[in-house]
Amino acid sequence: MVDIGKYIVEELSRNHNRDTFSCGVEALDEYLKKDARRQNKENINQTKVLVEKSSKEKDIVGFFGLATTTISPKSLPSGERKKFPCSEVPCIKLTRFAIGKRHQKKGLGKYLLFCALKHALKLSKDVGIYAVIIDAKNDSVKTFYLENGFYTLSDLIVYLPIREIEANLKSLNASRHQKKGSLK
Repeated sequence: MVDIGKYIVEELSRNHNRDTFSCGVEALDEYLKKDARRQNKENINQTKVLVEKSSKEKDIVGFFGLATTTISPKSLPSGERKKFPCSEVPCIKLTRFAIGKRHQKKGLGKYLLFCALKHALKLSKDVGIYAVIIDAKNDSVKTFYLENGFYTLSDLIVYLPIREIEANLKSLNASRHQKKGSLK
């Protein structure tokens, strides 16, 4: 069990220590260290970082990136397809997602995903977003997302409609008021 009250999600800045971050996937580590701030500045991708509130060094515990994307209505299940007379379905893509090695298997991945989905929901109030889309890099990553409510779109691509995120977050918020400050 992890005390989520010790952590905060912030926009990646110069103040965050990117040098010590390692999640075990070199491409994600290198992205955070070399490209994430530049892409934030150029509005290509927006990276948010999870840090301990008490950390003076601002060591990064985990991070996620979000960007806009579209998908074809034909890629959706037939029951959802008919909702979209247009040729493109607006979505938010969770472009990158990682937890540092020393923080893995403590529930922080689930918490950071919750934060990313909450952020996507907030964005959906200002711009049309049907779902959050993720291109899982392998089957074990895909399993993590499926265990957290996502649906398979194709092979390693998963999605979760915004309406379900909203319903799930309302439910989670209600149960979190009962278990204030902790997450299993």
